[in-house]
Amino acid sequence: MDGYVAGLRSRPLLLVQLAPGLDVIRARDSGRHKQVFAMWSHLDAKMRAGMTPYGLWLDTSAMTAAESVDEILARRDEAIVAE
Repeated sequence: MDGYVAGLRSRPLLLVQLAPGLDVIRARDSGRHKQVFAMWSHLDAKMRAGMTPYGLWLDTSAMTAAESVDEILARRDEAIVAE
């Protein structure tokens, strides 16, 4: 990840990962025209294991879109990956 971040030129570089629980992701996916949960759900554990030290990880399970935006703006300093 460090090599990837070093190659990006935008500064400050911020990362916000919307990370609701798998049960919430499954429920949201079931209501969509194209379901992809079964195909990609294994990536959740891999991303949490390898990327959680980077940026702001936000559990949006119980948040509306507006609440998510408010939380991101309030905690934007936690999203800084590189300055």
